Amino acid sequence: MKTKLIITINAILFAVAWSALASPAIDPNRLEPCINGQVSASGLYPTQAEEDAALAEAKRQTAGLQEKVSAAQRLINLSAVQ
Repeated sequence: MKTKLIITINAILFAVAWSALASPAIDPNRLEPCINGQVSASGLYPTQAEEDAALAEAKRQTAGLQEKVSAAQRLINLSAVQ
């Protein structure tokens, strides 16, 4: 049983190695996300413009949340004084 398992594992490893050697060469520039400007710098968005817009929206939402937290803190402080 162990021998059959070892043979199977060796066959799989050989097949993977062979397919890696047989594959065509990959152009390293093709894998670079920003080489053609089609992917954002972080690689999370299809374009840099979309990433910039998402970051601006997140910043705007964060500022709005900070305003709400500050208002809530002022209310808590007022209620604590009274």
